[in-house]
Amino acid sequence: MPRSCGPCPLPVGVEVPGTPPIFYVRVYGLVGRDDDLIEAADEVGMFSFGDPAPLMVLTGPLSPADSPPGVRIERATMPQQIEDAAVVCADAYAVYGMPADVASACLVAETMLAPHIAAVVAYDQDGPVATASAMATHGVVYIVWVGTAQRAMRRGLGEAVTRAATVAGLEFGARWTTLSASPMGAPVYRRMGFVDVAHLASRTARNAST
Repeated sequence: MPRSCGPCPLPVGVEVPGTPPIFYVRVYGLVGRDDDLIEAADEVGMFSFGDPAPLMVLTGPLSPADSPPGVRIERATMPQQIEDAAVVCADAYAVYGMPADVASACLVAETMLAPHIAAVVAYDQDGPVATASAMATHGVVYIVWVGTAQRAMRRGLGEAVTRAATVAGLEFGARWTTLSASPMGAPVYRRMGFVDVAHLASRTARNAST
């Protein structure tokens, strides 16, 4: 696995009217192999959202889960659904100290509705409650931005949207599915059949020069 350094999926030049453009760059490294990379990121002031995350792999198919009662899961096809996903993730990841504007900067329709990306959003009677996305490349599906609104946690929604995103991602023809797990998500993913293969550290810079 190569070292990784790249931006969140935010197109250059995308701006919110009346505000300066937001750009994030993230560095990933495997613990025990890329420690020098993470140390260098720390030295230049990049920040972390938490401890290294378990890197997990699923080697087989995954059946979709039934939606919990009173919830519908939609495959995103419109910008509003991507905005809903960003709202959910901003709330969900606030638990780990993520700044409120990160999700809206990274989850934008211009990229999340690309042909190799499948985003799903779960809704209940009060609005969006959970989301997950699948990005396919080089025969691998990477599950990203899994989140459940804090008001709807512990209802099985994280597993439901992860299953839906994984199934959608494998439709791209990928053979493997991988993700990095949050502390709350890791037990759920292991129950689904994902196995730990490493730990992945990440560092992020806001409005970094490239």
